[in-house]
This record gives sequence, C-alpha cells and structure tokens, in this order.
Amino acid sequence: MCRVMSLERIRSFISIDVEDPELIERIVDVQRRIAATGAGLKLVRPENIHLTIRFLGEIPRKTIDMVIEIMKGVKFRPLTLEHSLREEDQGSYG
Repeated sequence: MCRVMSLERIRSFISIDVEDPELIERIVDVQRRIAATGAGLKLVRPENIHLTIRFLGEIPRKTIDMVIEIMKGVKFRPLTLEHSLREEDQGSYG
C-alpha cells in the first residue's frame, strides 16, 4: 500500500484585522498616493487590511492546524494603536 502525503505549503502569518472604518479609509488613501507615484506594488484590498504580528512563511497544512490550536489558547486584551500616516513614515517588507 502506498500512502501519498500532502506536500501542500501555504503562505501564512498571524495578524490582527483592522476593523475601524476611519483607519481603513486613511490607509486606503495612503495606498492611492503611493500607487500614484508609479511604484510597482500590490495593494491590499480594504477588506483584507491587517496588522501582521508574525510572518510564518510557506508552511505545511499540518503546521497551520497546530498554529491554529495554539492560537486558540492565547489570551489578550484589546489594544489601541496610534500611527503616523505621513509618507516618510511608511515602510514595507518583502
């Protein structure tokens, strides 16, 4: 009997969704201004805007299931973020 193991790897990260409509609109405005410069970038749709806490990379499905179970046990308090949306403060990772 031959068993085939799934080698599927999924680009994964741990993040916090941005749900404040005013903040989302401010971020979208910054995206538009950056895009207007002709910079080659992929914009995130407003409904997908988030704060990445930890990028996990391309990981096996089995590992994702383990991460989900671990994250279910994480306790945290709501947080408030303040950030400048000035152009000179913007950055990205690749």
